[in-house]
Amino acid sequence: MPHGDEDCALPFVEANGGELWVDVLEETLKKGLAPNSWTDYLYLSVGGTLSNAGVSGQTFRHGPQISNILQLEVVTGKGEIVICSASKQPELFHAVLGGLGQFGIITKARILLEPAPQNVILLILILIHEEIHEN
Repeated sequence: MPHGDEDCALPFVEANGGELWVDVLEETLKKGLAPNSWTDYLYLSVGGTLSNAGVSGQTFRHGPQISNILQLEVVTGKGEIVICSASKQPELFHAVLGGLGQFGIITKARILLEPAPQNVILLILILIHEEIHEN
C-alpha cells in the first residue's frame, strides 16, 4: 500500500477496494499513522463501506469515511476505469461515495491518515429501555 506522494501534502494510504479495514489499519500503524475514520467492525472491505457512506463511532470527530477520501479508482457501468476526486470528475466521485454501487464499483481509494494515538479507550454503552405497563 503506497503511503503519500509529492502531489499531496496530507498523509494518505492507497488501498484496494477489496482490502479489509483491519489490514489497512495494521499497515498504516507500522508508520505510526491511522485512517481518520474507519468502521467499528474492521472485517469489512474498503470499497464496501465507502459505497455505504461509512458511518461509525468516529463520525462525530472526522465525519463519515466518505468525507476522508482524496481519490478513487472506479469501474463504471460501461466498464471504464476512471480516476476521480473532488476536483477531477467530481460528479462521479461524489455519486460513487455512498452510492451503494449504483454509479460504479470502487477498486481503489486514497484514504486520509492522521498520527495514530498511543492509547485508546473503548467504551461500549448499552441502553435498555423497557416500558412498564400497569394494568
